[in-house]
Amino acid sequence: MSNYYTFTLNLKLKRNLTYTDITVLEYILNGEGAPPTDLPDHNFFDNGLPKHVYWKSYKDFSVGSWRSEFWKSVYSPGCIADGEMNYGVNIHLPSTKMEGALSELPFACWLATISASIGYVGAITCEDDGVGMPLLLMFVSDGQLKISSLPGNLEMDSAEGISG
Repeated sequence: MSNYYTFTLNLKLKRNLTYTDITVLEYILNGEGAPPTDLPDHNFFDNGLPKHVYWKSYKDFSVGSWRSEFWKSVYSPGCIADGEMNYGVNIHLPSTKMEGALSELPFACWLATISASIGYVGAITCEDDGVGMPLLLMFVSDGQLKISSLPGNLEMDSAEGISG
């Protein structure tokens, strides 16, 4: 079994995010603002904000070894014409155990509900096997996060309820 995994997720989000969605994403991923008191209606937030937020948990890691970003852009195709903002999330997190990588799935399940992405969005990858083989591929379909294990299995299952 591997000793080093990464959790990688790249999503384009819906253009009609709520103020609550935006403030939660800015706090959890970018470390901006005070801890929000209004939270999205999703089971990920049933117990309040997560105990760890990325910019605190990974602050001692070397620059470039992790990424946690909620972004906004009006310079994306189509935005200049209608004046609306484009949003997205880019996450790349190191973990020393598979359970650590799997523990990111509940947050990713919430992100899928506000995602405009369709299809492949990320992977959990074994980093010390000499190959960098993805063990789980992540997809978004109909606002749900789906996973498929590799190698040899391309059947997708719901990621709801899976955690480290």
